[in-house]
This record gives sequence, C-alpha cells and structure tokens, in this order.
Amino acid sequence: MKRLIIVFFLLTGSFAGNAQKITVEYNAGFGSYNMSGMKDLLNTMLPELNGVKTTDNFPGYLMHDMRIGFEWKRHQLGGLFDYMNTAGKKGVSDYSGDYSLVIRTKGYKAGIFYRYALTDVLLGELHLQPYLEMSSGMIFNNVNLKESLHYNISGNPAPENVPGMEEQLKFTGPNFFLAPAIGARLKLCSSVAVNLSIGYEWDAVKKLYMDGDKSKKLTKNADWSGFRAQGGLIFYIPLY
Repeated sequence: MKRLIIVFFLLTGSFAGNAQKITVEYNAGFGSYNMSGMKDLLNTMLPELNGVKTTDNFPGYLMHDMRIGFEWKRHQLGGLFDYMNTAGKKGVSDYSGDYSLVIRTKGYKAGIFYRYALTDVLLGELHLQPYLEMSSGMIFNNVNLKESLHYNISGNPAPENVPGMEEQLKFTGPNFFLAPAIGARLKLCSSVAVNLSIGYEWDAVKKLYMDGDKSKKLTKNADWSGFRAQGGLIFYIPLY
C-alpha cells in the first residue's frame, strides 16, 4: 500500500504541473462478482437441519465510484475510491424455530486510474470523447459471518434453558486489482460531462484474517473479479 501511495504522488505530482483542469466525478453502476471462495464457504457450512435453503448467493450489486484527477490534452490521471458489497444467505424457519447464516462481504477500493481520449467528435455544440482506461490499486475487504439458531416452544420464544446459538465473526484482508475499461464522455459544456464505461476487473486475492487475531485465517477469500458497467457525471475545474 505504501508503494502504491508513493507511485500515485509521483505520477500525479509530475502530471499536475502540466494539467489544464481538475476533474471531480461520481459514477454509479453494476458489478458482477466472482466470489467463488465465499460461495464455497456458504455451501460447506451445512447444519444438521432439514429444509435449509439458499436465498442469496453473492449476486452482483450496485457500486459507487468517486474520482479526483487532472486532465491535460487527451490524458486524464487521478485517484479513485469505490464501495462494493454483496452477501450470501441461507436458512430455514418453521413453528419449532429458525436457523440463518449470513455472510456479508464489503469491499473498499482505493487506487489510481489513467484515461486516454481516442478522439473528439463534435455533435452540434456537444463533444463526444471515446476513451481507453486502466486502473489499479487495493481493495480492503470486510467479511462479516453471522450464524444463529433459535427454538420456539408452542409458538412462544424459548426460555433460557432451551438450547440456542448465535455467533458472529469478522474477517479482513486486502486484494490487489487491475481493471481495463472502455468508455465515452459527452461534454455538455466546458464544466460538466456525462460519463459511461464498461470494463472488467481482475483481483489477485489474498487470505482473510480474523479481525483482532491475525493468527486465525479463513480458508476462503473474497474475489471481486467480474464485469463492470457504470455511468455518472464529471465536473471540470480550470486551473488557468
């Protein structure tokens, strides 16, 4: 992480000297997530109960993306900050009680991105700029695992002497990501543009460790690899 920060400041420091504009943008989109390790964990945790069904199996979900950068001619370079989340759930419930297992996975992404505008197409008073993009950095994972089992007697909450169980564990760990993309900016005016892009993210995953006890690790990992599609707004602040 320290190396990534050093590289970011070296690149942006030299680039900012020639930059013509500061860019601030927000994008929202949809991501599909591999999560094979988390899916295996959900499937292998099988209680000795009948009728347990999976209701969520780490589906793709809405993601949020914030970026700050510098633009110079056809080049754009800056930092990005993303938030992603998904979950796996299974359980069963009837007159005798209920069982549930929830594995919620969150990813906080920080990295750098570079864009190169291929051309500038004039559409009346609007400017359409298709571009190529590459981004890279770290994802800080937060995995919460909650398992609970409760019994009922004649439909009433069970007294303290009736067995029950509730356990919650938290695991953390980083991933390295690389994400190529293609997109286009439609400049509505000199200060605002609409942005659309599609791409693919590849994660180099690492082990997840129990929060507060690094000697204990999870045998599965959080893999956010998958396709990305997003859109948003870019705001331009001229430097001179």
